[in-house]
Amino acid sequence: MDLVHISDLHYADGEPFQIALTDALFKDLEQQMKGGLSPEVLVFSGDLVNKPDDKDIYASFEDRFLKPLLSILELSPDQVIFCPGNHDLSFEAIKARGMLYDALQTSGKKPDYLAEQCRKGELTEYARAISAGFFELCSRYGGAWSNPFWHVYDFPASNLAFVALNSAFSCSLKGSADDRGKLVYPVDQALAAFQSVTRGRYVLSLAHHPLTDFTEATARALLPIVEKRTG
Repeated sequence: MDLVHISDLHYADGEPFQIALTDALFKDLEQQMKGGLSPEVLVFSGDLVNKPDDKDIYASFEDRFLKPLLSILELSPDQVIFCPGNHDLSFEAIKARGMLYDALQTSGKKPDYLAEQCRKGELTEYARAISAGFFELCSRYGGAWSNPFWHVYDFPASNLAFVALNSAFSCSLKGSADDRGKLVYPVDQALAAFQSVTRGRYVLSLAHHPLTDFTEATARALLPIVEKRTG
């Protein structure tokens, strides 16, 4: 399967650098399409936009970047794969849920805490709310994320599935540099994601952050799950 993969676009309206980058990317892909490129999917692995709290930023990303790009690549909306990054988190939504955020930053390193909060539904609501704009966009491309921690993009014709994990929900307000080695993920959610894949599919996984950005305990628990069920 041929694909086009974009990460860390950090889309922003009206920025000269963004305009130049977009123009250059579109021209390059137009030339590659003429040269025989024929992608089957378009993958975004996080940080679609730079500031998700900017008014209508995801609508602008969709109209001015995504739709023209799909036209160039001759792809349909159901051939798009999304995964959220830390720049797809609304700081306003996080601050409005300060108690949950503080608890996640202090107690989230304990696996039992994550599992308990997922069972209660509080962490699930939090993860969905702080990336509401991202998830709303996803509902129109490739399928809505019914679970804010993961989504499986299934391509039966190619016997292929992409497991997208939301590695960003536990990010802090301090920024990427401070988060390295501190991110957490509910391991039971990762297991559920891979178990939901149709048997026999060739599986690829994606997340915005590498395992080295997670706590040692989280990375140690996730690694065998990912290695056993991908490739």
